[in-house]
Amino acid sequence: MTASADNRDSGVPPGLDSTRKTANEEPPLLLEPDLPSDGRDEDGEAMIRNLPQRPELSEPPSQPDLSTQKP
Repeated sequence: MTASADNRDSGVPPGLDSTRKTANEEPPLLLEPDLPSDGRDEDGEAMIRNLPQRPELSEPPSQPDLSTQKP
């Protein structure tokens, strides 16, 4: 038996290749170049401002606003 075939000392269970990826392993992080901004999205911001109000979809505040209550 050769040293490369004997993986008992490498911490890898017998029969498993240490270079094989598992199903849960994430790919390595890649650095991407920073791209300059082309400015504010004024059209998108205007569309958001013009959306109809739907208070039934908003979550209630987790705590009451004490600044608006009278003592």
